[in-house]
Amino acid sequence: MRQQPLPRTRLNAPRLVRMLAAQGEIGAIDADGKTSFAERVSHWIALTDAIALGRVLGMPARPASSRTQAPAEASAVLASLQAQLARLQATLASPEACGGGSRRSQVRMPAPPSGTVGAASVDFAPYRHFYLAQQRDMEANVNLLRAAARDALDGLPDAARSLREIDGALQAALAERERALLAGIPHLLERRFEALRRSAADDATAWMLPGGWLATFRAELLALLEAELELRLQPVTGLMETLEHGISLHAKDIGHAQ
Repeated sequence: MRQQPLPRTRLNAPRLVRMLAAQGEIGAIDADGKTSFAERVSHWIALTDAIALGRVLGMPARPASSRTQAPAEASAVLASLQAQLARLQATLASPEACGGGSRRSQVRMPAPPSGTVGAASVDFAPYRHFYLAQQRDMEANVNLLRAAARDALDGLPDAARSLREIDGALQAALAERERALLAGIPHLLERRFEALRRSAADDATAWMLPGGWLATFRAELLALLEAELELRLQPVTGLMETLEHGISLHAKDIGHAQ
């Protein structure tokens, strides 16, 4: 019987994609590069969204804001955004914590079973509930930070302001597809949970020891959450890098004009 090839991913694929591929949960991901980025994205975007995005890409540069930010003021805004990003990463990457100034649910990681129980009595449902709650937290908080980062570009030169419009159109066009794809992760986690549980030892006290099936699953769940957060934050970090670069260019322009 011919063996199925192992799933392949590009070396620069997001960590979330690489992790799911390593678990055998997704197939080969365009490893040969024959499908263009534009062609792949065309399957994701509805016609009305594509028209809106096309208008943004084809429009002339938007007039500058009536109040252009001085480099020092823009730098202060950037520092504030960077602090918000750090807090968001620390809070959402620590599912045992609640609050922290961000919009957090009160759903905590399910406690491991205590006492002598059979593996069949350990249910995936609490983990599904927990993961879905974390996804809702991530979406709400990342969207707020992304909008703030876009707004910060408004007082900068033309190229940075154009990215503000492009990112807004892209987010609207891809939001539904992104949500649908990420919503499938709990289902993949359930398959992983069931596979690990079938290999469980009879001694329940060993399940949470290093290498135990439940300890392994919980560690993988948290790693997937961290990788998903990293994926969701990519547009935010891109906007903030553009803001930092725009501030530098704006400061140079002012220096040359003096």
